[in-house]
Amino acid sequence: MVDLLDERDSLPLSEDEEKPDKKAAKQLKKLEKALETRVLDPWERYRALSDVFEGYTDVAELLDRKTRFGLIILGALNAINLVVVLRPDLFEPGIERPWLGVYVGCYMALSLYLFVKAIDTLKPRFQGLLAKARGLERAEEESAGLRFMGDVAAQSAEGYYETWHQAQIGQLNRELAQQAQQLARVNLAKFAALNRLYKGLLMLVFLTAGLIMMIAYRVLMG
Repeated sequence: MVDLLDERDSLPLSEDEEKPDKKAAKQLKKLEKALETRVLDPWERYRALSDVFEGYTDVAELLDRKTRFGLIILGALNAINLVVVLRPDLFEPGIERPWLGVYVGCYMALSLYLFVKAIDTLKPRFQGLLAKARGLERAEEESAGLRFMGDVAAQSAEGYYETWHQAQIGQLNRELAQQAQQLARVNLAKFAALNRLYKGLLMLVFLTAGLIMMIAYRVLMG
């Protein structure tokens, strides 16, 4: 009798018997995917890293647009002040020359400083993304030559194709993570320069407003 039971257990399951097992396996897989604490699989990690990298790229473009807008504001302020300096006769009795000279000197120094900050924000900071991958500590983390332009350009066309033919998802994710980190550092530097630019613009607005108020006061009192 025992031999008959062992023989029955060793027989392959029928399709009807396999269906509940498959259904249970699918449900278990869905439950595992729904867990908040589970580790991302390689392709999920790649998609998440790609989203991070693209998001940081959008932020870099936004910062550049804000810098160009800041330059437009700076140009408008400079135009107003240029009229006051070149045509003081339009605002008789105007401001005494010594005071006007002090104002012009302070304004030009601050204006030039803001141009430097704008250039600092807009200048290319992507050397890390263009160069070869670096900063990898373990031997198995050496660049696979997939994404960094320095690594890509150093290979022949056939060699680069072969690199991708043998690429591992882990190598791709590692390079993508490194590029996302470098782009984050670029954006932080841009943020700092842009913040200084707009603080300086606010100072120029106050200077210009003070000049206009002084001219208006002298005109009314004159």
